[in-house]
Amino acid sequence: GKTYPIQLQGMLGDGYTVTNYGVGGTTMLKKGNLPYWNTKQYTDSINSNADIVIIMFGTNDAKFFNWGPYSDEFPGDYADMIESYAKMSSSPKVFMMTPPPLYPPDPYSMNKTVINDIFPTLMPSIARANGLPIPIDIFNALGGVNLSQPGITCDGCHPTLKGYTEM
Repeated sequence: GKTYPIQLQGMLGDGYTVTNYGVGGTTMLKKGNLPYWNTKQYTDSINSNADIVIIMFGTNDAKFFNWGPYSDEFPGDYADMIESYAKMSSSPKVFMMTPPPLYPPDPYSMNKTVINDIFPTLMPSIARANGLPIPIDIFNALGGVNLSQPGITCDGCHPTLKGYTEM
């Protein structure tokens, strides 16, 4: 399908190369159940010489078994990730994205309060603390706190084609 990276490549055109280093189900939390830090894609992304890096984490971190014991570590782990990209030899511009809202049926053991109430203010705070611009606001683009875009996800979490287009 036309995922977000594929659509972004189409919008940016031939002057850019969009590479997706994402891994479904991974966490920003180093102690989360599936840390992105331990993936080949993370290592490849650090070695990519990218000019622009866009980071969006949090949804899997908000699972009850991750957020409950490790929520205090999230801002520091996010800062470490930002720093790891900022230190790349290509000196990329780093951007964050605020994750999309969680719609019913609140799937995958994700904490709706964390995603829909905490992240919309926490992500800008992390960005500010790390000298980044205000995060790209996927949360409000996909319905925000009022969950105003039913049908934007296929399961309450993952965007549909319409959701990827909105992103």
